[in-house]
Amino acid sequence: MKLNNTIAAFLAKSLTKSLIEQKLVEIEERELFKIVLDIINSNIEEERKIEEEVHRILKEHIDLVEREGISYQKLFQKIKEKIAKERGFPI
Repeated sequence: MKLNNTIAAFLAKSLTKSLIEQKLVEIEERELFKIVLDIINSNIEEERKIEEEVHRILKEHIDLVEREGISYQKLFQKIKEKIAKERGFPI
């Protein structure tokens, strides 16, 4: 799922609020927000890197994709899932 900075900040704020309200952590709210936002942004960056690799792989084999009439989108998703699984990255 593609996230922008606004959505990432909203998610981080919501998670932070929930963790604080449920007393699941003992940490300053601002500090927790920063940690959660950093984790979300790190995941966004890792997904971006995976997608760049998939585009590179497909670009190298575009002739085969076109010749065989394979759906670029379906192939993209399958390759992305495979790379993510190999890296232990949940999609």
